[in-house]
Amino acid sequence: MNEDPPAIRDRTRQHEIREALRRKDEQLSRLIASAPGVICSFLMQADGSFAMPFASPAIEDIYGLTPEQVARDTTLLFAGIHPDDRLEVERTITESARTMTPWRAEYRYQHPTKGERWLEGRSAPQREPDGNILWHGIIQDVTERKRAVEALRRSEERLQTVLDNLGEGLVVSDLDGQLLHWNPAALAMHEFSSAEEWLRKLPEFIDIFELSTLDGRVIPFEEWPMPRIYRGEQVREYELTIRRKEIPWERVFRYGGSIVTQPDGSKIAILTVIDVTERVRARRELERLNAELEVRVRERTAQLEASN
Repeated sequence: MNEDPPAIRDRTRQHEIREALRRKDEQLSRLIASAPGVICSFLMQADGSFAMPFASPAIEDIYGLTPEQVARDTTLLFAGIHPDDRLEVERTITESARTMTPWRAEYRYQHPTKGERWLEGRSAPQREPDGNILWHGIIQDVTERKRAVEALRRSEERLQTVLDNLGEGLVVSDLDGQLLHWNPAALAMHEFSSAEEWLRKLPEFIDIFELSTLDGRVIPFEEWPMPRIYRGEQVREYELTIRRKEIPWERVFRYGGSIVTQPDGSKIAILTVIDVTERVRARRELERLNAELEVRVRERTAQLEASN
């Protein structure tokens, strides 16, 4: 059996190596092109100037610039950074170079066609033999994420404004009995002035409050509104007299509430509280006056019948 001469075998091997490298280069190019952002190398030279010797084609989408425009000088790139963010970006780069720790920054950039965009950069530095510092990392457009976060923040602020100005009291608890939130109306109804008074487990309130039905029957803790909600009941128009044990304080509250499932799947208990003390007092006074009137009518009727 004849074997190829050594020179032919060497050429064949070199060809296989070149072909393998070519395939790896193609794979790397496809990977870089499909990355969600611009993969780049950022250079800080000894004289303090900046350059971007390598940038993937996505730089045109992120910055509106070509790799050639930033390869030796990033002046055009930095000119597009929002004036309020530019100094902070430069500071984080300098700090990363000083400490040789990863760089990360979020900043606004004025894209030539897309307008203002939010960008996020992450990279790791390494010191080159010539003393320059080179970062390898990625820059991504996070505008939509920032807008979503901002929209959520505004939504939460609006919700908080509604809760703060709600006439009804609102109490939120987890299903383990830990009270998580009281709106200002609920705090005012119970005359709480500090978080230490209400930020506690529900069973601890047994030592502070006594709850009873309107006819005076003191109810056990299991019949309090929140424990009923914990058991999965829907509480509606549940009127109880609430009394503080250590001071002469008594009110009548109407309770309602149920378990609510949050967007993340967790469950919380929501309790609404309405102070109906004056309404109940007026109703009782009306009932008393009606009863007295009935007695007077009966007495007067009896008198008339006797005189007749």
